[in-house]
Amino acid sequence: MRRIKILIILPFISLQSCISLFFEAFDPPKSLYTFGFMNQKGEMVIPFGFEGALDFSEGLAPVKLGGKWGYINAKGEVVIGFQFLTAKSFGSDPVVAAVEIENEEFPGKGFGYIDKKGNWFIPPKFYNGSTFQNGVANVATEKFRYKQVSWRYDKYFLTKDLKKIYHNGLYSYYSGPGGFSEGLLPACKDGKWGFKNTDDRWIIEPKYTIVNDFKEGLAAVQITTPNPYNDCYLISETEPNGLWGYIDKTGKEVLPLRYKMASDFQNGFAVVDEFYKEKEFPPYKKFTRYFINKEGKKQFNMQFQSARLIPYTNISIVGDEEKNSLTNQLNTNVLFSMNGKKIELRLESGEKIFSIRPGNEENFRIVFQNESNPKETIYYSRYYHSKNLSLLIDKKFPPTFRNFSSPPNNMSGDFYEGLAWVAKEATTK
Repeated sequence: MRRIKILIILPFISLQSCISLFFEAFDPPKSLYTFGFMNQKGEMVIPFGFEGALDFSEGLAPVKLGGKWGYINAKGEVVIGFQFLTAKSFGSDPVVAAVEIENEEFPGKGFGYIDKKGNWFIPPKFYNGSTFQNGVANVATEKFRYKQVSWRYDKYFLTKDLKKIYHNGLYSYYSGPGGFSEGLLPACKDGKWGFKNTDDRWIIEPKYTIVNDFKEGLAAVQITTPNPYNDCYLISETEPNGLWGYIDKTGKEVLPLRYKMASDFQNGFAVVDEFYKEKEFPPYKKFTRYFINKEGKKQFNMQFQSARLIPYTNISIVGDEEKNSLTNQLNTNVLFSMNGKKIELRLESGEKIFSIRPGNEENFRIVFQNESNPKETIYYSRYYHSKNLSLLIDKKFPPTFRNFSSPPNNMSGDFYEGLAWVAKEATTK
């Protein structure tokens, strides 16, 4: 029996990407926040005044005003007027953006793609659409066949020459394998997963219960015995409890399926766990995670309670699980260099590392917690350079942890093309 509890409990975010859910998933009658953009010195170069904002890409950023979305340039000038129900950042190859309008001809199918002049590249005919990356986007073309699961759709990859390649029966923020990576597309057949190319040809035949994206030439794959799925539509929101290993792009299993948990490779390393059980959380005093290289050899002769590689950097964060620290008790996370040494970061009195918010190749954010009052833990973040861990902006940025407000997790975005959006309470002067 497949569980759909996430879709019932969190209907607002089931269709959104990790970034766009900040502003599209739940819109209160009146915006609680006002948005502007700052440069890498922390200076506000586009004033507050928008009801929502997303990242700059190809010289334009989606912003919201008067309940509708449009696009501005780096000077804050409106380039494409406020007319869309939803607008996402421009992608590459082709340089188009996914937007949503009211579609009277096909009710509900309001997603299409526009160019930088606001002209339709693909008229609105999808239930949802993601940003194009390396010539491929995800689109939802048909409503999910099971009526009781009203927030799911049939999901396809869409190539830049407008070829549709079937992915699976899910279009959910939480569910299913990811997207196009390193020339291959995860695809499902008869409840099993493999990989296709952009010509819709199987490169790795479907035989896995679930697969991850390819990273650095390898993909983590899992086989659960017996396979809990017999089709591609009833995929659980909960990860199956099988064994993970790694395959290369020919389908060869270069590292045997022996792990209970396995991360993607990054800078030659991955995090694995041979004893992980999903329902056992928090894993108090269970130091079972460790790093491996691409030959499967354990690195550093150390094991951790939790460990997570930080994209675009050569560091990881090890210590307590992030979720455990949403209490009044400070966690014990530390930064760990992939040369096997702890990274000493200057901390203020009472301050500890809460988590790291991955950014891009230039910068990321470290979120801190400081218990100045025993009854209250204060959270805030700072920007750091990805390459050398030096402080980028000498300023604190308060995150929020409100479940259904916009933005729910951060009051500032990542820097793209030299600018990052910033939010503040709309009533704040």
